[in-house]
Amino acid sequence: MLKGCVQRQIHEMGRIVLSELKMRGTSSLPEVFHLRPEPLGHLCTMIYNKRGQCAGFAEFRRHIHRLFLLPVDRPLFRRMNRHLFDEDLRAGRGSLLNVHRGLRLTSASAGGRVSLVQGTYAYHHYMQDGFDDDGWGCAYRSLQTLISWFRHQGYTATPIPNHAEVQKCLVDIGDKEAAFVGSKQWIGSTEVGFVMEKACDVQCRWVGLGGEGGGTHVASCYISPPSLRAGSYP
Repeated sequence: MLKGCVQRQIHEMGRIVLSELKMRGTSSLPEVFHLRPEPLGHLCTMIYNKRGQCAGFAEFRRHIHRLFLLPVDRPLFRRMNRHLFDEDLRAGRGSLLNVHRGLRLTSASAGGRVSLVQGTYAYHHYMQDGFDDDGWGCAYRSLQTLISWFRHQGYTATPIPNHAEVQKCLVDIGDKEAAFVGSKQWIGSTEVGFVMEKACDVQCRWVGLGGEGGGTHVASCYISPPSLRAGSYP
């Protein structure tokens, strides 16, 4: 069984190289990605040529979605959807993932309601990456955590921006003066939304949480999210 799987993968890698050579007259190394879409519950292998752009494989991925009867309102087979094995985590690549898992749920017992995020994210926090942002970097780190969610779900391949890159983005769109870059000025949720719209090509919505029921209102936005743009996925 293993021998047959290896043979098929090697054959598919050769087919990818020949297909690129025939269609574009170029050749690049094939890249192998192992994925584990949650609706399926088992591993799948996708092979892309290294020079291929994400949008160029959209129709192929859509075919795979239909083949497995999977929803087309989210990406499941992009490069960024690759499965992280234990070896990847032990190698110390990136930040801690899904730090809320394993915590005791106490709010529900007091009559509250617990809402959890779906999908993988990386937890970014003060003093990480050898950078001292104690006392002013909270929203920068929240922004990094949010972008990591979009990356792990395959919506974007945008690298996690550092503080200076966040500040430069805000200057480029005209929200801040040039002197803002390199400063220790904090940002808020408005600036976080501006950077996310620019970096991840998503539309942000700002919701006030004043008074009772604010948390419930935010949770309802995720239970019944707005429809995604047609044709954007997978």
